[in-house]
Amino acid sequence: MENNNNFITEAFFEAYRKADFQDKWISATAWVEIVCRHYSLGANVAFDGNKLVHAISCNKVLNSLFDGNDGMVKEDIAVFRNRYRARGMTKQVHCFYATWKGERPKGVDASSQWHLNINSAADLSQKKITRSTTLRFECSNINET
Repeated sequence: MENNNNFITEAFFEAYRKADFQDKWISATAWVEIVCRHYSLGANVAFDGNKLVHAISCNKVLNSLFDGNDGMVKEDIAVFRNRYRARGMTKQVHCFYATWKGERPKGVDASSQWHLNINSAADLSQKKITRSTTLRFECSNINET
C-alpha cells in the first residue's frame, strides 16, 4: 500500500509540472481522470480521486504542508489544496491548484468564492491522445509497471 501511495503522490507532482494542468482549480476526480488518460496508465496502476486524497492524507508531512498558507512546494512547483462541501451534499470535494514556485492563486481563484471557478478540465479530457502525444513520466522514482 505504501508503494502505491508513493506512486500516486509522485505521479501527482510530476503531472502538475505540465503547464496544461496549472493555474486552475481542478477537482481530484477530474485531475486523476486526465492524468490517467494523458499518461495512458494501465488498469494495474490507474487510480482515482479518492486514492489521491487518501495518499496525500496518509503522508503526515505532505498533508501538513498542504494545510499551510504557502501550499506544498516541490522543486519549482507550488500546489495548493482546498475543499468544499456543496449545499445539500455530505461529501467534500477536494481540489488542487498548481503554479510556479512563488506564485499563488489569483483573482477569484484566491477569494473565498474559489469553488465557483473550479475547472472541469473538459479541454484536457477531450484532447486527442496519440502515441506521440502520450505523456511520459520523467522522474526516476515513478515506475509505471
